[in-house]
Amino acid sequence: MAINASQLERSLHHWAEGVAIVTTSHGNVENGVIAQSFAVVSYEPALVLVGIDATTNTHSLIKRSKCFAVNLLAEDQVKFVEVFADASKEGVRFENIHYWTSNTGCPILPGSVSSLSCKLVKSHLYGDSALHIGRVIELFGDAKKPLLDYKGKCRGLSSGKAAEERNSLV
Repeated sequence: MAINASQLERSLHHWAEGVAIVTTSHGNVENGVIAQSFAVVSYEPALVLVGIDATTNTHSLIKRSKCFAVNLLAEDQVKFVEVFADASKEGVRFENIHYWTSNTGCPILPGSVSSLSCKLVKSHLYGDSALHIGRVIELFGDAKKPLLDYKGKCRGLSSGKAAEERNSLV
């Protein structure tokens, strides 16, 4: 029996994971998107993997810029979820957001649990996802509690309750 996308999605809603926003910049264009997946590939050398929607402009910018940043959100950064999940805001996501740029030129979201600035090592397309592996060049972060996605809702560790009901990653 073949598994369809909605079955897989429903099953994975029972898995809690941190919320990561992948950002990049090329020329005068900044963009970012919520990661479908994030993982450490290797500690030595320091390599990470992000999975994002292959149809996004962020994917195209990563391919051109050869860099990206992973911003692991803190529980008080739930406001970013709505901005970076909305496909209609893809070209204007950074207009009203305070950020600074890493040495690679990628946008860093201040206040994140951790932000990793990466040079692109390899990219692969699988199905509807683009997987990007990057060598971590810089690390930034605050000692904060992470924002989690559980059952399609953003939750913090402090209360366990949904951070804001309107902010769904699905």
